[in-house]
Amino acid sequence: MNWLSKYLEKSNIVNAFLEDSATFSHLSLFQETLLICGSVQKRKEPLFVVKENEFQAMQLVDSLQRLQTDLRVVYYNQEESLRVETIVQSEVMQSNRIDALYRILSGNFDVCVTHAIASVRKISSPQTLKDSIITVHIGDDVDINDLLMKLHFMGYRREKYVEKPFTYAMRGGILDIYSIQMDKPLRIEFFDTEVESLRYFDIDSQRSEKTVDEATIVFATEVILSGENIQDIIIPLDHALKHASDTLRDSLEIKKDQLLNGMYDASLYPLLSFWNESSTIFDFIGKEIILISTENGIHRTLDQNDQDVLEFQEEMIMSDTMIPFHEIYHDFKQCIQGKTTRFIQEFQGSKDIYLPWHQANIVSESLSDTLQWLKKEAISNRVIIALDDQNMESFINELLNNNMNYSILSDFPKDHGIYLDYSEIEQGFILDDVDVQVYTAFELYHFKRRKFRYDDKFAKAEHLNQLQDLDTSDYVVHRQYGIGKYMGIATKEIDGIEKDFMRIQYRDNDELFVPLEQFNLVRKYMSSEAMAVRLSKLGSSAWQKSKERVEADIAMVADKLIQLYSSRMDTKGFAYQKDTEYQIEFEKSFPYDLTPDQVQAVKEIKADMESDEPMDRLLIGDVGFGKTEVAIRAAFKAFVDHKQVVFLCPTTILSAQHMRTFKERFENYPIVVEVLNRFVSDAQQKDIIKRVKEGKVDVLIGTHRVLSRDVKFKDLGLLIIDEEQRFGVEHKERIKELKVSVDVLSLSATPIPRTLQMSLIGLRSLSQLNTAPSNRLPVMTYVIEKNEKTIHDIVAKEINRGGQVFYLFNNVEQIYNVANHIARGNANASVAVVHGQMDRTEIEDVMVRFIAKEYNVLVCTTIIETGIDIPNANTILVDNAQRFGLSQLYQIKGRVGRSDRLAYAYFMIPSSKNLTEVAQKRLQAIKEFTQLGSGYKIAMRDLTIRGAGELLGGNQSGFIDTVGIDLYVELLKEAIDKRKGLKVEDSAQTETSVSVNVSGYLPENFVEDDTEKLEIYQFINNISTVHDLQLFYESMTDRYGSLPQAVQMLLEKKRLEIFLTDERIDSFKERVNRVELVFTQEYSDIIDGVALFETVSQRSVDIVIKYINRKITLHVPIYKEWTEDLIYILDNVKEKQS
Repeated sequence: MNWLSKYLEKSNIVNAFLEDSATFSHLSLFQETLLICGSVQKRKEPLFVVKENEFQAMQLVDSLQRLQTDLRVVYYNQEESLRVETIVQSEVMQSNRIDALYRILSGNFDVCVTHAIASVRKISSPQTLKDSIITVHIGDDVDINDLLMKLHFMGYRREKYVEKPFTYAMRGGILDIYSIQMDKPLRIEFFDTEVESLRYFDIDSQRSEKTVDEATIVFATEVILSGENIQDIIIPLDHALKHASDTLRDSLEIKKDQLLNGMYDASLYPLLSFWNESSTIFDFIGKEIILISTENGIHRTLDQNDQDVLEFQEEMIMSDTMIPFHEIYHDFKQCIQGKTTRFIQEFQGSKDIYLPWHQANIVSESLSDTLQWLKKEAISNRVIIALDDQNMESFINELLNNNMNYSILSDFPKDHGIYLDYSEIEQGFILDDVDVQVYTAFELYHFKRRKFRYDDKFAKAEHLNQLQDLDTSDYVVHRQYGIGKYMGIATKEIDGIEKDFMRIQYRDNDELFVPLEQFNLVRKYMSSEAMAVRLSKLGSSAWQKSKERVEADIAMVADKLIQLYSSRMDTKGFAYQKDTEYQIEFEKSFPYDLTPDQVQAVKEIKADMESDEPMDRLLIGDVGFGKTEVAIRAAFKAFVDHKQVVFLCPTTILSAQHMRTFKERFENYPIVVEVLNRFVSDAQQKDIIKRVKEGKVDVLIGTHRVLSRDVKFKDLGLLIIDEEQRFGVEHKERIKELKVSVDVLSLSATPIPRTLQMSLIGLRSLSQLNTAPSNRLPVMTYVIEKNEKTIHDIVAKEINRGGQVFYLFNNVEQIYNVANHIARGNANASVAVVHGQMDRTEIEDVMVRFIAKEYNVLVCTTIIETGIDIPNANTILVDNAQRFGLSQLYQIKGRVGRSDRLAYAYFMIPSSKNLTEVAQKRLQAIKEFTQLGSGYKIAMRDLTIRGAGELLGGNQSGFIDTVGIDLYVELLKEAIDKRKGLKVEDSAQTETSVSVNVSGYLPENFVEDDTEKLEIYQFINNISTVHDLQLFYESMTDRYGSLPQAVQMLLEKKRLEIFLTDERIDSFKERVNRVELVFTQEYSDIIDGVALFETVSQRSVDIVIKYINRKITLHVPIYKEWTEDLIYILDNVKEKQS
């Protein structure tokens, strides 16, 4: 927007601000935003802004990025509460902080926004951080151990794989590292000590993509302590230790070791009070202007923080967990002394300058009303419409259809009228002094604004197909021998052949060593969380009998599925037309991009609807993964073909929520949406039912009320059911009646295993959403010891940023005491209570008021449903988290993080000193779960088993537990394939499938981690073509560098096995000192014998060719290169020329 830049450059207001010749006070967020943009534009230098608190700082960042999308804004953030920070630290906040500091040092920014407490935090000096930036070039000679040590002190953590910033991994001559400014992580390949290659790689595939000549690695922490700095801290620490209790001494010794070993984290921040050479963000500022907004507010915030720190310090001293500390923050007044500062005051004064700048808004019922209003405004104003290319095209059509004149904007408009400006801004505004009004898609179409987003490099995709990770002592199930305990991988030499074996322990400590070529016979045993596992006994028939019982039941399930499939094929339904322009336009109006999973689901649903077979599709997706938008698109398709839609919800609150969502999405379209639930009066219900019968209602949303016999549709086309398993038997029967000839889309948040989804292809129509929307941020999850002050700080933090809090307390008798306690501790808290002993209508009434933001804290039991969408509730505290199952905690966590605001889940436990051994083990699992580790997979395991049970019939869970979900699904697939007439390989024969007896394994010094070894073997096991093997070989050399001989032999062995499964081969046998390979009779007839003889002779004179029973046979003696020779022969064998 060049015209705006010119306006701001000439603005007397901006000049007055820069020259400090006027007082500015009581500015709105928009006025402050425009003032900052004008100052940067005019002065051509960056600007620093200090806001009162984190919430205000984030609002300003968001506003700046909406108004001027090319403005380079950095956000320097730190945790506001020291109490909270000593127990929890946010990686996302760290990434913003490090990115901001690096960009400030590089001069790659226009505005830096921070808040009061962050501005006075102790950090390393600019020079120290500059010295902690490493640039690597191809050809550099590097001492690798020194480099790894430096990375450690720069704040990087060593991991098995690099998947997120601030981590590195070392494998052989390959170093992977992810620095915050990189779009993708870096792979450095060394030849001895020389940098041979630098390339960026993809996190998901771990494959290299782009080669570069040089790369920069940036510090991963803002606190980098030299040896002298550490001594400055340790000397007073040692002095304090002399007078400390044993408990405190032990605690401080651990902290001291952390410092000495370069393992600083935010929990050690109080010890930095002894650090004399620290800096603040103000030391990174030269001649730039610092805007203090507001002066009174910042001093008030810092005074309150001093009080909070003092209280926190007293608590720690009283509880014997910390020594006294002083000067933990720098003094704000001293920090800004000598700097160029400008102030915004909180209250208006007599010398205040007037700012004729306001935020724009349009209140109208429809786009046509909006156009008429714009036409009227353009008589006395310069009305500028700022839209991107896509929206501008449709807006111009609207102007032409309404015979409205317009001009394309090239410079500041001279006359009144309507002007079009192709621009990406997302916020309209009014400049009263020059009669300018600017409107964007937000004001015209009420598009949702895209909020400022945290860096999503930490948002791991929580895919459901990552459940196969095996850890030592996990339970496994072998098809022939039953349930055992996986005890790791052992490399053993048997008869001169070295191989890797999976070690499985059975009852009475019997052990089975399974060669890893037979990996496919072993599955991870996954059953329900509460299921006690009994190990099988080797040599006993009990396992076989259990398996036979399960197989008999599976046969019945398979018959039922096949029958269901056949009956559906016989029924004829309504075939919808292909997508119309109307449909395409409606879908374009959605302000966010769909995830790939959503795109696929929409495609599958539309294909079903366009077919003349009635749709019966199940859409599965985690809470907030976008099932509703997919359903809305299906409903719109039905509406276009003049069909009615009914959306069935299990509760009143959910029906009201869906009603709001549907009305909002259909706002600009002539679709009549109504709801039937207990909040609708009897008179209104009668009217709605009458209009439904007459076909005057397009979409009817409701609870089981819509299933009543008095609700009759004129032409029902689509039935959408949310969480069908939550309806009673009577309602399910009525649903079955409705299902007969209409298209049905069922929605569920309970996941099912991906393997089950694959095996049901063609029998049960399934779509699964596994990817969170792009604006979804990870829920920051922490396990903390319960502390009253910490609870108050956490609640206050969420309320101060305008949010709401769930406090989960699962004890009805004491729940009101807890609610009163929270209310007394937070003056701004408006607290409500919900529990299972309340009447259902009472619960719903409280929830409706909570959704309407009448309350900002809800103290509740686990009764609150997972499906309720409350985007403004982004903090949840769970009291006595050790009493919950992991799958429960996973679903509890899903209640927050439903918007594009960072969400927090705090799992609170009593002091670990008072926990039983069982509770401590569970707590360890919870801690792993918070990092999306194996605990996350355990939670998903329980949920997927429940999902499978619900999908296949409630009584299946017991059978699934008998053999584990993986083997159950495998047996089900085999049963279905048999009934489809497909060939099913007998599992008993699998052990005798081609496996060449040669050495080949993964040495300990090549891959240290057993889980990683298993993953590699799993990959190898799934390879079925030479082409795929070649790709895998390239992937291995990319990720690990040059491969040792043992690994190369493992891959050559696989290559030979692929050849031996070729349809040209009749048989392959290994004798004592030779192998025999027999070609089929058909292939023997067309082999060019002369060429074969020449090829064999070139490789070895010891290989014998025979012709027996019209089949060519090769006898190959076992010598060192026999596998290579045989591969070469099979690769080069020729057919006769016809």
